Amino acid sequence: MEAMIADEDAMDKEVADKVKDHKRKHNSDDDDEDDDNDEGPSAGSNQGRLTMMMKALLGQLNLLRKLMTKVQRNQGSLRHLLAELTWLHASSSS
Repeated sequence: MEAMIADEDAMDKEVADKVKDHKRKHNSDDDDEDDDNDEGPSAGSNQGRLTMMMKALLGQLNLLRKLMTKVQRNQGSLRHLLAELTWLHASSSS
């Protein structure tokens, strides 16, 4: 369980680093173009769409984490059930 939490923390850090890197690159690209432009980086760009996509991806990542947690919690129960089914199958074949 601790390994899973460490993996989740690593994934969170990786996503946060990618978002920061993307923002840094996006802002540095705007600095090179028009220094006289007062409209800001979001004017006429896809920043809003990219932000929405990033939020959607983060939401999906959180859902996957919850699913992984449920699977890991139920893994012992599933192994027990599989063992019982295997035993029942073996005993009914005899």
